[in-house]
Amino acid sequence: MTGVLRHFFRRTEQRYDAVVTEGVFALVGVALGAVLGVAGTAVVERWRHSYIRKDARIDRQAATLREALDAYTEFVLAWSQPANKIALGGKVDMLDPAIVAGPPGLTHRRLVAVNERVHIESIRGRLHQLVGNVVTSVADGKVTAVTIDVNAALGTQVAKDIGTELRKLGAQ
Repeated sequence: MTGVLRHFFRRTEQRYDAVVTEGVFALVGVALGAVLGVAGTAVVERWRHSYIRKDARIDRQAATLREALDAYTEFVLAWSQPANKIALGGKVDMLDPAIVAGPPGLTHRRLVAVNERVHIESIRGRLHQLVGNVVTSVADGKVTAVTIDVNAALGTQVAKDIGTELRKLGAQ
């Protein structure tokens, strides 16, 4: 009978050891699963956050370029009237309220403000050069066919560059 009891207790100890070992492995597995789950979720959230931020940045850049194109168009239309007056031999007073507070002055301020937000250096530089050329030629009273052609070529290049960048941003 002692042999039977000894055998019974030995088997009970073995079962107890096996259960403890299985419990430890199960606990380690659950902990490892939780850590991997949290890490996986963090990685996915980080990727999603980065993707959303990149998408928002692209949208802001495209909106700024569209606004710059609109401001450029309004600027050209507003300044064509004083430039035309000078080209036909007239004079324009740059301190006249119709210039300062009128469409030429308003569009000048808007284009300069939008130009500061343009993220592409070449477009920003060309827009700055165009604004300077147009305003200086009108202020100096020296609007000729040559200055008009130079400004038109520069403006065409700016519009082309903005269109190219908008297409690039749309493709991303």
